[in-house]
Amino acid sequence: MDDLSVTSEEADRTVLDEAAFAAGASCDVRLLLPDLMGMARGKYLSSAQLDKPLSLAAAMYLVGHDVEPLELPGLSSDEGFPDVLVRTEPETLRAGWHNGEQVILGSSFEPDGSPFRLDPRHALRRVVGAWEELGREPRIALELEFFVLEPDGDGGWRAPTIPAARPYGTGPDVDPLKVGPRLIAAMREAGICAEGMISEFYAGQFEVNLGAQSAMKACDDAFVLRLLVREVIHEMGLKATFMPRPLNDRGGNGLHVNMSFWRDGENVLEDLDAPAGIAPLAGQTIAGLLEHHRPMTALLAPTVNSYKRLRPDLMAGYYADWGHDNRFVTIRVPAPRGTATRVEARQADASGSPHLAVATLLAAALDGVRRDLRPPVPRKGTAVDKTVATVPATLDELEGDFSERFGDLLGAELLAAFLLLKRHEWERYTAHVTDWELDGYLPHH
Repeated sequence: MDDLSVTSEEADRTVLDEAAFAAGASCDVRLLLPDLMGMARGKYLSSAQLDKPLSLAAAMYLVGHDVEPLELPGLSSDEGFPDVLVRTEPETLRAGWHNGEQVILGSSFEPDGSPFRLDPRHALRRVVGAWEELGREPRIALELEFFVLEPDGDGGWRAPTIPAARPYGTGPDVDPLKVGPRLIAAMREAGICAEGMISEFYAGQFEVNLGAQSAMKACDDAFVLRLLVREVIHEMGLKATFMPRPLNDRGGNGLHVNMSFWRDGENVLEDLDAPAGIAPLAGQTIAGLLEHHRPMTALLAPTVNSYKRLRPDLMAGYYADWGHDNRFVTIRVPAPRGTATRVEARQADASGSPHLAVATLLAAALDGVRRDLRPPVPRKGTAVDKTVATVPATLDELEGDFSERFGDLLGAELLAAFLLLKRHEWERYTAHVTDWELDGYLPHH
């Protein structure tokens, strides 16, 4: 693996290139740093700054959706909220979706130059490296779903009324707001490898299918895509949301993760001489995912709202089961073989870090390979084995055995920080008085 550390000489360089700014250099590059929650941190830079380490406050890694700093020993106020160093990744530089702007991603490092412990991109690198040590390269294809909402006239948002709405549609019948053409043009400009975009099951819901790529490139593209979609749709006077279940009267938005594994240019999940044409590696992968179905849910479904989507009747990864070309199961093996042979995990949503979600799934799959686990009989149709594990009922049901098994890959401190943030998020949620309570109780009590 490449040496990812930042040298002390680099760390000592002046962050701002005074000569470049004196010459009138503009901030024409947008640095994006994926944080532990999957949100975009960063700053605007001049292109002259791209080869220098940049200082950003480490405290941002311990902030959830609010601005209340949380204590994590060795990483927060007890150390004076020290800076992290951010090094831009040249291969991620791309055109932006705003005029004249470029976008680049970065990774973060400790003051001593070692990889920062809470950076999800480093976690993904470690897991991919473990697969590569086995002689196999993971390739990932992600499917992201989102709703486009319109103003409700009262300061809020509602689903648009589209009488001809239908799944797998294109054109003005299903997209009278012309969301598709705007997003396709922006994705093309930003170099995002999209294989397709369709209308989904509900009016105003869409899905973007990203092509199979290296795990890091796939997650980087998904991370950038979420920001691109939200900002382009905002410019249209609308609201795009990847929230797992934003509307009570319809289903939710998922992040389907398609995994394949390659060696010497061949997809090693395929074995046409084996049952169903899939190699034993596919069975081991499936078994690993099912083994850790429940404890890894917090990492794959990381918000309070995620559990409004993870219901047994919504085809969203509720049960620890699998099947062949069956959308009712959590782990699906689609019908195509050859280069398209893959295992599709349907439990995750896009409200968190794509890097952390993919790293989690790859770590669970790797455990299945290392331990030579075998999957149960595949589920057929809608019949459910009620004895299998299910996802937790709420975000509150966080479990620690996953971190004990995979702390070496995902990072024990990263997992500890993540769980700290999630417990804080649950506490804030349970203490908040909701509109449902006011609507239901205020008239009577």
